[in-house]
Amino acid sequence: MEADFWHGKWSRGETGFHKEEAHPLLVAHVDALKLSAGRGCLCPCAG
Repeated sequence: MEADFWHGKWSRGETGFHKEEAHPLLVAHVDALKLSAGRGCLCPCAG
């Protein structure tokens, strides 16, 4: 695929993988990551 294809999709909001809510399994198991308070975690395509 060409970069222009994805740039166009992104600018038109047509990616389909950006969600308002995190995946339910990620929410259910996030404590297993044992993150310190205030820390985050990048989980691509997990919502």
